[in-house]
Order: sequence, then C-alpha cells, then structure tokens
Amino acid sequence: MSPRRIQSVLTLVALTLGIGVAVFHAFFKPAPEPRDVENIMSYMQESARWQGMYPPDFSLPLRNGEVFQLSDHIGREVIILNFFATWCGPCKEEMPEFQEYYRKHKGSPLVLVGIDADEKPDAVKRFWRELHLTFPVGIDTNGTIAELYGVRSYPTTVFIGADGRIALFQIGSIPNADVAFEPLMKMHTDLIKKKRGITRANYEKGLSNQVPPMAAHSYSSKKDEKDIKLVGPAHAFAERMKCPSCGKSVNDCNCGLCNKVTERLSTMDVTNKTDDEVLEALLMKGKNP
Repeated sequence: MSPRRIQSVLTLVALTLGIGVAVFHAFFKPAPEPRDVENIMSYMQESARWQGMYPPDFSLPLRNGEVFQLSDHIGREVIILNFFATWCGPCKEEMPEFQEYYRKHKGSPLVLVGIDADEKPDAVKRFWRELHLTFPVGIDTNGTIAELYGVRSYPTTVFIGADGRIALFQIGSIPNADVAFEPLMKMHTDLIKKKRGITRANYEKGLSNQVPPMAAHSYSSKKDEKDIKLVGPAHAFAERMKCPSCGKSVNDCNCGLCNKVTERLSTMDVTNKTDDEVLEALLMKGKNP
C-alpha cells in the first residue's frame, strides 16, 4: 500500500475515533495537505466553543522585563495571543508572518504577545534571535495560561476584539496573517479609535458571569512520551503509517490521534497481515458497538 493511501485511510481512522466529521471527505478525495487536515479538525473542535467568549484574565512576565496583564489592554487594543513552542515546526514556519503583521501595524491599537510553552529561557532567546522577532514574548511557567485557554496543541492563536471577546481561536499555523486577521482587525480597530471598546469593569463583570466553555476531547499535538511502545510487525506498520497532521510516522508522533492508534495496535495481532487488513481492523475497532 502506498504511503499516500495509508495517510488517507489514517484520516478516516481519525473520523472513526470521533475526532472530526469534517475530515470524512479526505477519504474520498486526494489526500489533503497535513496542515489543511489539522486546521479543519481544529476549527471544528475548538473554534465554536470559544467564539464570543470573554478570555480568561492572566498576568505574564515578559522577557523584556515588563509584565503583560490582559485586562489592562482589553477594550483599548486588539489583542493577539500566540501560544508556541520552539520545538514546534509549524510555530517556526508561521513566525515570519506574525512578525511582518506586527511590523505593518506598528502604531495601531494592536498588541501581539507570544506565549511560550514553559521552556528554558535560553531556548526561547535563541528562537527569537534566530527568527529576528521583535514582538513581546513571555514564558508560560507550568503551562498555567495554556490550561486556562484549553491549549493542548501548538501553535494556537487567539484574537480578542474591541468588545473584549474572542473573535478567533485558531489551532494550527497561520500561513497568511493578512487573510486571517485583517477583516477582524479593521472592524475592531475602528471601534477602538471611536472609543467604543469595552470597559475593564464590563469585561470583568462579563467574565465573572459567563459559564466557562466545556473542554473538548482533544486529539491535538503535545510533546509527551508515548506510554506504549510497539514491537515487531505492529512497530513496522506504525513506522509506515504517517500522521495526517505532521507527516511523521505514528511511532514518532505524540499527537492524540497517533497515541490512540498506537494504543489500538498494541491490542491487535498484526502478524502476517497486510496493511489493508490492519487498517480495516483499526477501523472496525474504532466503531461504536
């Protein structure tokens, strides 16, 4: 079986495991780019539950010595929060887009903050210097801010408008910041310039009165070690099978989907079975009784 075919069927495995109905069409059409699959799945799972919510307040020490308090900027500026990690390839790919967007909107009522996934300061410093980034960044110690926002995958970007509410909650890289942000940016900066942004008091009242969004069951990428190590034919099969999000083998990827596939493979006897037979068994095991 070709790698392209395996990747297409793994996408269907994602559907069968309940990860997202939007990827169903990938089985019947040519395999989409991994990032497209990731963005579709992310939007379906996360965007709806965060849309229109007041963002949790937090305080973040920045690497330049200042402290970013979200509530100090609510209603006064458009706020873009970018959750990233230096080991995350898509994070690195999108950073030039964020930098250019930040540069173009210098002087506008916009604050863009990078929030690192609790890494060593030296690693973050090298990352920032290597990519020639100038917007502020802080390290999310113990992942407390990521937990507030339900962030389980990097990169994740949150756009907060003049009304103090989340207008965009995007999991996965943003290849074109102008396309992603500009329509929202224009609308919300116009409101801020007209002094029609939400007051801090009204934001805090709205935040205290809202019911927190229920956490979705996440199959997103995270940098954890697998609890299960496959051996023999199962390991060989997982090495040939590619993750539809990052393109790595199931053995090398630690996203929720690949961990779930690894878990199911560990309970199966795949000796002397073809790839088609193993995939069929995976799909059958993923179905509800």
